[in-house]
Amino acid sequence: MMKGLLGSGFAIRRALVALAMTAVTATGLSGCLFAHDAAKPMFVFANDYSEPVVVILERGDSEIERLVSSGGSTGVTLTTCYGTGIRVESESGEALGRVDEQACPDWELTINQDGSLTYKEETG
Repeated sequence: MMKGLLGSGFAIRRALVALAMTAVTATGLSGCLFAHDAAKPMFVFANDYSEPVVVILERGDSEIERLVSSGGSTGVTLTTCYGTGIRVESESGEALGRVDEQACPDWELTINQDGSLTYKEETG
């Protein structure tokens, strides 16, 4: 009877060791035990203007457009600079301003209250 109990304890220990080895192997292959989301580089636009605006990132035959509500902000994830210019229009299509530079990660375009544009690198 004693031998039967020891035998089952050994089987349990063996199963626990196998489970631990599987966890160690899986952790080693995945690189870490906990999920980690690195910060994504963003090009951000903030709208301090009294009306919603459309921000358009121009690039030849393709464009990225984002509607930004009055007092709101949004962004686009970019890993490298994008496009040839940035255009800002009212919702009805009226031109408000333009920046003849690429949209770059970690930069911010602000549509000011007077409709002017400020484009600068974000600092921390």
